[in-house]
Amino acid sequence: MKILNIAEKPSVAKSITRTIVNTSSTGHTKYKYTPVHKFVYNSDAHVFTSVLGHLYTQEFTENRKWTECDPIALFTTNITEYIKDEFRALKENLQHLSASADKVVIWTDCDREGEYIALEIQKLLGRQCWRARFSAITRDEIIRAMESYREIDTKQCDSVAARMELDLRIGASFTRLQTLNLAADKNVISYGSCQIPTLGFVVERALERKDFVAEKFFTLKISIVKDRMVNIFSWVRGNIFDKNCVLYFFRYLTDETSKAVVTNVNKGNVTRFRPLPLRTVDMQRVLSKSMPSHKVMQVAEALYQRGIISYPRTETDSFPANFDYNKVKTEILKGNRYNVQNTTFKGPRNGRNNDFAHLPIYPLKHPSNLAVDEKMVYNFIADRFIASISDDALLEEHVVHLSMKDENFTLKGTKIVKHGFLKFYHHDRVSEKNIGVFREGERFEISRMDSIYPLGEDSRTKPDNEHDNTSGNADMVDRLQNMSKCEPQFKQNSIFVNEGLTKPPNYLTESELIALMDKNGIGTDATIHEHIKKILDRKYTFKKAKYFIPTNLGHGLICCYKTLDLNLDKPDYRRELEKSLKDIELGNIDKESVINRELVCYRKFYLILQNNLDVMKDIFRTSSGDDDDFDGGSTPKDGVTDAYIKDNRKGTKSKLQDVKKDYKYKTGDMEEQSHNVKLDQEEFSDYGTKLRGSSKRNNASVRKVPTAKEENTIKSRSVLQSIVNDMTSIKKSRIEKMNNRAGTYLTDEENVFCDCREKAKTDLVKKGKNKDKEFYSCAKFPDGCNFFQWKGLMKLKDEFGPNDVKCFCGAGVRKFISNTEKNRGKVFFKCNKRYRPCKFFMWEDEMTN
Repeated sequence: MKILNIAEKPSVAKSITRTIVNTSSTGHTKYKYTPVHKFVYNSDAHVFTSVLGHLYTQEFTENRKWTECDPIALFTTNITEYIKDEFRALKENLQHLSASADKVVIWTDCDREGEYIALEIQKLLGRQCWRARFSAITRDEIIRAMESYREIDTKQCDSVAARMELDLRIGASFTRLQTLNLAADKNVISYGSCQIPTLGFVVERALERKDFVAEKFFTLKISIVKDRMVNIFSWVRGNIFDKNCVLYFFRYLTDETSKAVVTNVNKGNVTRFRPLPLRTVDMQRVLSKSMPSHKVMQVAEALYQRGIISYPRTETDSFPANFDYNKVKTEILKGNRYNVQNTTFKGPRNGRNNDFAHLPIYPLKHPSNLAVDEKMVYNFIADRFIASISDDALLEEHVVHLSMKDENFTLKGTKIVKHGFLKFYHHDRVSEKNIGVFREGERFEISRMDSIYPLGEDSRTKPDNEHDNTSGNADMVDRLQNMSKCEPQFKQNSIFVNEGLTKPPNYLTESELIALMDKNGIGTDATIHEHIKKILDRKYTFKKAKYFIPTNLGHGLICCYKTLDLNLDKPDYRRELEKSLKDIELGNIDKESVINRELVCYRKFYLILQNNLDVMKDIFRTSSGDDDDFDGGSTPKDGVTDAYIKDNRKGTKSKLQDVKKDYKYKTGDMEEQSHNVKLDQEEFSDYGTKLRGSSKRNNASVRKVPTAKEENTIKSRSVLQSIVNDMTSIKKSRIEKMNNRAGTYLTDEENVFCDCREKAKTDLVKKGKNKDKEFYSCAKFPDGCNFFQWKGLMKLKDEFGPNDVKCFCGAGVRKFISNTEKNRGKVFFKCNKRYRPCKFFMWEDEMTN
């Protein structure tokens, strides 16, 4: 029997041939880039060639030129598939080889894209084709695949076809609209349902950093010299933003000769679990700290094609029960990189992810003569595998509890008892911390240290973990150790006030961006790195050192979507699409219904953008300037009080907020152009509960104890609680009773008010497709607001809240009617701003009561 084998790339065809047989003949074909390898196996004559990825290109049948049609027509224009002229020789080569073959077997990658490429080959040849499924280019895997050919999975192909059509229609229409109306010179302002949420993560972090206002915080520390070490005990109340509050406790604890007693010493073991088997996202996330993620995937792909590692694109983190890890371990240890003396190995742990196509990434053999980048990637994969079959690490933790006049302090120490996998895997580090030996009931005399000691001058600018905006004790211990040599008060046991400064979050690193994309379902294991590279190529962002910083183009684009309340920069829409594509693959839903649903949704978004191009142009104009404008928030000067910091919080808005005056987007004259903003009622209700209660906040940038107005007294209640109390004390007579609480609408169109709370004027459209159509606008325009509403568009009655109720940012409040099952018809108020509103929320009955 003569069998034609077709791989996805020439290098894979060559590697598989060499894996099956030692000798083969190689010949050239009409298409010089895809040579043919011939060999005999089990009495069958095999011919092995390849394609170069996808054979067919999708294109619109009409309207190919950007300026010959309205981009919205691309939502319905017919799409055709064809093979480019440059691949004509490849096409003829495959057809010629197929004509003389008894069977055709396709060896493309075992994922959705590989399945669709197999379908393209079958479509070209016009005959039955079989699939060989394998996860690594090893002899065992290849022989197993040759013994179990399968049919092409058409459901996977439908999933890819749906994704390709949606990406083409949505991407082309939005890209043309944005580029033709907003682009300067010949730049392309592209849109992609994955690249825009990726950019959204970058911009959101940059805005958080820019709007950040540093605040001073204070806490108490006790230093006890024991076993020739300075042991720093931390106050269990943590960091407090009210200096007077901390000074009150400081004086209370030191008003006489004070003693501290050790109330409890806890000693216990903590297990640090070995890592799970390696999946693609984890490989990208860790190695992107040393090289770009797209480079990581290029190197991994090259190692795979040479048979050095298994398939590098997988979502699986579990090996099957019959996996022979000892065989892989023996191959890895040939390199003598690991000291495995006194080390026991066991089967790897099982994770929760499985794509049912490929095993986790693991090394196949110990290579030689690797390039620098290849060596880095291979060593990481080998280290991860050895760590995954090693023992867990065991840590010993000591926690010392100290009490001083009913105020509690703690000290923690950590020691590695058993290194386990930590000997081989240096990407998971454990910091040991030695402390003195304390005994329960031990007493110490504590002296008072009147100076306030900062955490260090670099605490404002030193890059730190974004999730911990306060400095830890390590710098403090080093500082006190140095001070103890020259300042006698540090040689005795002391209590002192410790001052620090909250720091803004850093820009996103590539590792963090990959983690966010994976968590929110943006892209797949095979495409995440492509989306990151795309926003760099489009100049939406750039890398400075290891951080992603948005350009003005990227910042302006995301702010346009935010201003119009489209949420296109959020991951929700793409995440839901990925779930639908998975359902197509599983046969739970048909391709056409997913395509139609998505196109209807994005057509509405397109119309909103189209009707608000003037708003978008204004935003782009105000976003011009240096790309380094995101400089990391403001920092208080020395001697500036907390009250000053708090009062000037409003001055840290991004540039866009200064010019965006709560634009009200124009909804047009078509039914599908209406756009309803969905309110997360549970989120608002939770926040209202937080205001009325006393939620604990662990982030150092959030007040634990509010600052007093003049810093001369300590309030007995929090600022947030006092705000709620002030609001609930408003007299019932000052609030107009709301009618039609079940959600009825205006019938008297004479009572339409703009955002200035003035009666709106009526006017006619002078030209265009809406000529002679009536609309409402601000009577004071252009000096007033930018209110716009077509006449006849229904609007909530008495939409604005009472004049004497202000939200946290002072912008006023707006009335809404809940549509949730639990609170249906119930009226509530929230901030009036459409772009980045504050977190104000209050039910109507909370005011009237």
